[in-house]
Amino acid sequence: MIPGQAVERFSLDDLLVDKNGLYSIKIDWTDGVKITEFPVSWIFVTGEWIYF
Repeated sequence: MIPGQAVERFSLDDLLVDKNGLYSIKIDWTDGVKITEFPVSWIFVTGEWIYF
């Protein structure tokens, strides 16, 4: 996340439709945030967060 930039919250239903961007979400599928509009092709898990 870029400091000072607004984040876009999303629901799991939104994620299943929009695949263009970098997202973070907790491993229990709560607190999802779209971080950027740039698509990524990887999944990274660290602690209780998933980035994809």
